[in-house]
Amino acid sequence: MTQLVISVVWLSQTTTPKWQEFATWSLYAQWIVIGDCFFLCLLREVIAKRKFAIGALTVVAVCNASVLVVELASQYALSGPYSTQIDFWRVARLMLASTIVCLLLIRFFVLLDTLNERSQAEAQARIQALQMRIQPHFLFNSLTTISELVATQPDSAEKAIGSLSMLFRAGLENERKRHTLESEINLCQRYSELERWRYEDRLTITWQCGVNDPSAWGVPKLILQPLIENAILHGVESDGTINITVDIRESARHLSLMIENGKGESTMLHKGHGIGLANIRERLFVLYDDQQHVKVVDKDQKYSVIIRFPKQALS
Repeated sequence: MTQLVISVVWLSQTTTPKWQEFATWSLYAQWIVIGDCFFLCLLREVIAKRKFAIGALTVVAVCNASVLVVELASQYALSGPYSTQIDFWRVARLMLASTIVCLLLIRFFVLLDTLNERSQAEAQARIQALQMRIQPHFLFNSLTTISELVATQPDSAEKAIGSLSMLFRAGLENERKRHTLESEINLCQRYSELERWRYEDRLTITWQCGVNDPSAWGVPKLILQPLIENAILHGVESDGTINITVDIRESARHLSLMIENGKGESTMLHKGHGIGLANIRERLFVLYDDQQHVKVVDKDQKYSVIIRFPKQALS
């Protein structure tokens, strides 16, 4: 950036630019910037602990000190070791220019930091809003299952209520937007137990986990459950069975989750039900931007949803 500014100033001269001037200006500016970076890196922890005004003044002082040292050294080198004349007016002008540039840069970084904080707050609000859309929907479906069991299987209904309470306790045990992959798997297995009371032996969910340590990696809460719910809803085959495969894989940098189910004959009948992929896509985009990927495969009487996002340890 420094070299770019020097190049623009050099090319904007009214007289014919000289390469010697360009080299001299470049060397002069680079030494100032190197000195600034060196001392600011040494003092960064001290500056971070101080109030904003004190930190800003410290940055300005360091930059001006660097300008002063480089300018005096250049005057000494150009005037000779026996010269006692120092152009204090030139030094004052350069230090004033340095102060203005520092204040502009400080203002820029303050605005950038404010923008980042605002973006994070907006993203967090969007995540919470999307999460609030999932949990009531999930609760409604679970209570529907329990209400059906009350009339036919009272004992199973009691157990289902216990599973539901455990499920929500796991899902709401903290306010973080992520939890471990292991917690997500446990949560989905509890949900599948609730659905199994409704569908009994007709529902089969096969879990395949190729992750060495599921407790080490964080995933968005309720990222799998809506997909399993949709697979159950749309995957009722002609013989009444529902066969779902959940395949979880890891690579060096990513986690991949695949939910596969058979294509039910009554898919159009249930159109509009379920939480849908839109919620999943939006949450993943808010959390991972363009580093995530959602793919839908509809082929050979199988319907698959594959999501991929970066591996991140849960802090």
